[in-house]
Amino acid sequence: MTTPYRSATTLPPIDDVMQMPFTTSPLPLPRPRLNSSSSPMPAYLTAHSRVAPTITHPVQTRIVGRNASSSSWADVACSPPAPARTRRTSAGAGTTVLRPVVRTNTTPSWPHLALAPQPFPRPTYLDHSALRGLLQTELPEQASSSFGLGVDEAKRGRAEQGAMIGNTPVFRLPTRWSEQDRHPYLSVSPDGRELSYNGYGIGSQSSDPGLARANHAVPPACGVYYYEVDILSKNAKAQISVGFTSSTNRLNKLPGWERDSWGYHGDDGYSYAAEKSGQPYGPTFGSGDTIGAGIDFTTSRAFFTKNGTLIGPVFDLTSSLAPSSGAHEAGEPILYPAVGLRHQQEGVRANFGGSPFRFDIEEHVQGVRDAVWAQIKSVPVAPARFTATPPLPPATPMDEDGDGSSPMPVVEEPKPISADQRAADTRSALGELVLGYLVHHGYAGAARALHEKLAREPDGGAPGVGGPDAPIMPSIAMDGTLEQRLAVLRAIQQGDIDSALVQAENHFPDALEAGCGRVRLALRCRKFVELVNGAAEVKKRVETRASVSPVAVDDADGMDVDGVGDEDDTAEAEAALKAAIAYGQGLRAEYKGDPRREVQAALDRAFGVVAYRFPSEAHGEVGRWAGQAGRDELVEEVNAAILESLGSPRQPGLERAFRLALATTTQLGLLGCGSAVFADVRSELLSG
Repeated sequence: MTTPYRSATTLPPIDDVMQMPFTTSPLPLPRPRLNSSSSPMPAYLTAHSRVAPTITHPVQTRIVGRNASSSSWADVACSPPAPARTRRTSAGAGTTVLRPVVRTNTTPSWPHLALAPQPFPRPTYLDHSALRGLLQTELPEQASSSFGLGVDEAKRGRAEQGAMIGNTPVFRLPTRWSEQDRHPYLSVSPDGRELSYNGYGIGSQSSDPGLARANHAVPPACGVYYYEVDILSKNAKAQISVGFTSSTNRLNKLPGWERDSWGYHGDDGYSYAAEKSGQPYGPTFGSGDTIGAGIDFTTSRAFFTKNGTLIGPVFDLTSSLAPSSGAHEAGEPILYPAVGLRHQQEGVRANFGGSPFRFDIEEHVQGVRDAVWAQIKSVPVAPARFTATPPLPPATPMDEDGDGSSPMPVVEEPKPISADQRAADTRSALGELVLGYLVHHGYAGAARALHEKLAREPDGGAPGVGGPDAPIMPSIAMDGTLEQRLAVLRAIQQGDIDSALVQAENHFPDALEAGCGRVRLALRCRKFVELVNGAAEVKKRVETRASVSPVAVDDADGMDVDGVGDEDDTAEAEAALKAAIAYGQGLRAEYKGDPRREVQAALDRAFGVVAYRFPSEAHGEVGRWAGQAGRDELVEEVNAAILESLGSPRQPGLERAFRLALATTTQLGLLGCGSAVFADVRSELLSG
C-alpha cells in the first residue's frame, strides 16, 4: 500500500472539515461579438449564438458567462444591447430600418442537444472506492440548506467544496466546465459540457491559447478518476491540450506549459509537464477523436486514452499531490480537469461521467483494485506469538569500586522461523480471534466445536488449545458463566426484564452497578417500556374485537349474550396501564434527585412512549427503540457490561481488529492515500 503523504502540520482527525481550494480567476471583460443579420444562423444554440426565443433582435449576441444573481447563464458584460430604434422618415424617404453593422469571427457549429445542465448520479466506476458515499455530483440537501442567501457566490463555492453532512466531509465531483475559471476566448455551452474557441488566434502566437477548468477539483478519495472529451475541431491535428491543472495556473497557457500543469497535446502527440518542449508520448489526435484523461492515485500518475484504447501511464504527480509548505492539506483536492484551445474552429465536448465512456474504465479500475489487494495479501501477517522472548540474565552485583555500575544485559537475537511455523502461528492467531468472537456473542455450541477442532490440530491450533497438557483458554473456562450470561440475554430479548434483573442480580451484581448503576437503570427503564407495550397490546385486542360485528351466542339458559369477554379485556387493559404508570411514577421518584444529565435523559426517553397509542408501531426512532431493536441494543449493552465485570474486553478481538482496519483505511483515504480507498474492508468482509 502506498505510504500516505504527511503534512508538516498536525493531520486532521477523520471527522474534521477538509477545506478544498476554490478560486475564481478574474476575467477581463470580453469583447462582444455580434453576427450581422445577413450571417447564416448556426445549426444549434451555442454559447456564442444563444438568443431569447421570445425576442426578435436585429443582431445576435455571443453570451459567454453566467450572471451570479440569476439562474441564466448569460454574462452581464455580454448582455444584448438595446434594439435599434426605428425612426419615421420624411415623405420622400424609403422605409428601410437602420441596423448596426458589426464585424465578427467565423465560429464553429456542432450538434447540441442539452440546453441546461443535467444532473447525473455518481459514475459507477467510483463504486469501487471505499469512500464512495462521500463522492457527490450534486450537493446533498442537508449540506446545501446550510448556505444562506446572504453568502456571496465565491464564498458559497468554497464552502460547497468543503461541505459537511454531520461530521462527514462531502467531496464534489467535476460535472461541467467552470463558468468562472475560463479564458474569455472560450465559450461554455448552456449544459456546461462544451467549449468552443472564439478568439482570433491561428495557433501561432503566445497570446492565442485559452484554458478552462472544470467546476470542481478531483478528490483523491476517488482512487482513480477519469473523464473524456470529444474533439470537435475542423482540423485533422487539433492544437488542443487535454489534462489537469491546479487552481493557480494562468488561463492563457495550455495545460502542461506551467508548473502544476500536465497536458497531452493533439498536434504532436507529446506529453507536457511544466515545459514547452514536451516528451514523445502517444499518437496525435484531431477531429472526431475521443481523448480520455485520468489520475491513478495509487501510483500518483496520470494516464490517457484515445478512442477507447489505453495509451499508458505518464507524469509523476507525487510532488504536487503531497502537501508541502502548508499550501494544502493532505487529501485535499487540488487538480482540476482542464482543456486548452488556441485555434479558430476548435472545440471539445466533455463527458464527466453522465454518459457511457468509450474506454472501459470499469475494467481498468477493477484491475487497479485487484493489484492493491494482491499487495495487501503479500504482506505476511504478524501474530503476537512469533518467537519466544528470552529471559534477561540476572543483574550483575556492584563492582569493587562500589559505583553500582554493571554491564548491560545481553539479549540474544530472536531466531528466524520457517514458513511453516509462520503459517501455523497465523492459523493460531486467527483461531483465537474467531473463538473469542463466538464466546463473546454466546454461540456456545459453535465455540465448543471450534475449540475441539483446534485442539486436534498438530500445531495446537490456537495458543493454549493444543496438547493434552495445554491450559484451557480463559474464554472456554468461562463455560459456567457463559450459560448464566446467555440466560440473562435471552430474557431481555424476550422482553422478560424481571427475570433478567433477578438473574443478573444473582450472578453478575457487579455488572448491574457498572457506570454507577447505568446498566441497572437501563434495565428498569426497559421494564417500563415493556409494561406500556403490554398495555397497548391489550388495548389493541379490545379495539379489534369492537370493530367486528358482535355475534350472538346462547348461554346455558338459552339467552342471547353479545360481546362475551369484552368487559374483561377492557378491565385488563386499564389495569395494565395503571400498573405501568405506577411503576413509572416510582422510578421517577427514586431518581428524582439524581443530578446526572444522562440519568434524567434516559428517564425522559422511556417515559416518552406513553404519548403513543402503540409505541412499538410508531414511526421513526420511537418505534425502533420501543420495539425489538431496542431490546437488541440493550442486550449488547448488558452483555458488554457482564464481560467487563468478568475481566474480559467489552468487544471481541475480531470486532476490534475490524474496526481498527476500517478506521485506518478510511483515515488514510481521507489523507490522500489512493491505495487505501480500494482496501474496502466493509465490502470485503461483510458483503454477502
